[in-house]
Amino acid sequence: EKAQGTSLVAAVHVSHSSTNESHANKMSEIKILLAETPNAVKKDFLATAQPISFPYENEDLPLEITIDRYTRDSWSRHLSAPQNTNWEGMWLKSVDNKGRLPGFLKFLKGRSKAAFGKFISPHPDEVTGEDRTALFLVPFDQPPFPSKDILEREGVSNVSDLIFVKYCFDESKLLGNAKKSQQPQQIHATKRQMRPMQQSTIVTSHKVSGSNSSKSKSGLLGSILGAQEKTNRNLEAVSTKRKTDTSSGAASSNKNSHHNTIEQERSATIPIFSTSNQVLANFRTKIEKKLLAFESSVQNEIKVQISQAEESRSLHSMEEKAKITMDVLKYIVYEQTDEIGQDEWVAAKEPSEFTDEATIAIYKAGFAPEEVLEELNKGEMPDEARNQQRAMREALNREEKKKAKVQEEMNMKKAFQENNDVKRLNNVKRDRRSIEEIQRDMMNDAKRSKS
Repeated sequence: EKAQGTSLVAAVHVSHSSTNESHANKMSEIKILLAETPNAVKKDFLATAQPISFPYENEDLPLEITIDRYTRDSWSRHLSAPQNTNWEGMWLKSVDNKGRLPGFLKFLKGRSKAAFGKFISPHPDEVTGEDRTALFLVPFDQPPFPSKDILEREGVSNVSDLIFVKYCFDESKLLGNAKKSQQPQQIHATKRQMRPMQQSTIVTSHKVSGSNSSKSKSGLLGSILGAQEKTNRNLEAVSTKRKTDTSSGAASSNKNSHHNTIEQERSATIPIFSTSNQVLANFRTKIEKKLLAFESSVQNEIKVQISQAEESRSLHSMEEKAKITMDVLKYIVYEQTDEIGQDEWVAAKEPSEFTDEATIAIYKAGFAPEEVLEELNKGEMPDEARNQQRAMREALNREEKKKAKVQEEMNMKKAFQENNDVKRLNNVKRDRRSIEEIQRDMMNDAKRSKS
């Protein structure tokens, strides 16, 4: 009995520990969603992931995080950025078996962008008690994967299921560090610009004092000489200021030459527009030129890449950016295809993993694959054909139900015939009428017989 009691206690302990472990695993899972814009209603599923080590220290992360922002700022980099102690990093492993993480990381790396989302920090401000904003970041420059021993210990068989993320529970610390790093540079540049101006001010003050002394010594001739010296002094001050501005501009341009080169290349390749109508008109012109070149070429197929982020990059207003949707961009491509191809070309959208990007394949007449034509014909089925197919399906369902009912009755009859001992009860119905009802019915029957 003592041994049985000990084994029972051990079994209870094991079951309790397994329950706690499964609960910990479930609590550590993080559902990651994607959205086109901040606070968007429509969200797409990316992955359900959990840390590759249990239990992980920080349990303050929410169970669901939405990534809806992208940036190229230096604070979002991982490998090339300076060490920042405000970030916490960890490896996540996808447990949904949908395999969407490799495509997402390829998208970020191809554009050198980091994706991040914001959520309310579980640690409010200690002084004011107000809520802080926390960041959840996926850097495009992912670090090397953990060692094989760690992967084997955590049961990771495929490294494509891993993703490295960083999080910070106070956004102001990151922005504060970025501002502090810029302040010394700005102060140094300001001091360098002020030195020539101070020197010119000192020279001017000496000349003013000299002119005043000469003016006080002589009469009319002294006033003429004083006016001439004043004119020369003003001309020298203007030339000194121009030299100061030129030298300060050259120094600042030499200091930020790399940054200016990138900005110039970006401004040269991306036109600047202020309204969504200008962006759409430019996009229509670009597609028209591409399709006209395709018409005169010997090619039979062309693929048009559409990126919502690239087209709306030059817009600063969120309201104008919201007007540049994927449906509008795809409609422009289809419209230009019908106009230039004279309703003979075939345009079909290829499957894509992201909602803000699309690839439309355009084929000349007679060169579209059969599977593409079949897919388009499915989408263009008229309402009459759909109604006929629905009526046929309903008729088949009714026939199947009738057959099943007849088969069930036949099985019941066969079962009654095989079992002779079975008797059917309540075959004769009882007369549940009262005496008055029976007498009234008999009198009515007698009257009917006489008549």
